[in-house]
Amino acid sequence: ERQQQDYQLIHDLYATQSSPLASGLRLNKKPKMDVDFIPVTVVQYLQNPVSAPVRFLHLGKIKGKSATVVVLNQLQDSAVVKAFAKS
Repeated sequence: ERQQQDYQLIHDLYATQSSPLASGLRLNKKPKMDVDFIPVTVVQYLQNPVSAPVRFLHLGKIKGKSATVVVLNQLQDSAVVKAFAKS
């Protein structure tokens, strides 16, 4: 669902901003988005080179569900994280 929402946002940007972009950059043609939405699975993402820097965080499936390590930097209030984990 999130991928579909992101796709729609980008699609809407192309629809509303391609003319100003083409004009501002003096392009011969307006950019157009002519690609249909295709969701990306976790497996596909992990096979793509773009995932290399974070691939080690994926643990695979645990009890039938995909699991990932989340690194928390500059944690200020550990109670918030504990409360979230319990919810």
